[in-house]
Amino acid sequence: MWQGEIFNLRFQLQELRDEMIDKGLARSVINKRIGMLKRMFRWAASQQLVPVTVYQSLATVENHNAGRSRAKSTKQHTAAIPA
Repeated sequence: MWQGEIFNLRFQLQELRDEMIDKGLARSVINKRIGMLKRMFRWAASQQLVPVTVYQSLATVENHNAGRSRAKSTKQHTAAIPA
């Protein structure tokens, strides 16, 4: 029962990530939001609410890396130097 649904969830997570890129969200924001969803499913698997294979499948969705994604990167902020 879960096999097709697991693939579909993984695909939907990738689609959601692409939609966030299309909306102009920064790479760091996208990675944080996708990470939050992965953690939610990790918790659900630990509580036996979903099969562990669901989390394992979603965990394979990679973060966007700088220079390897269509997502925009934010500026690097430097710490203020005290006077």
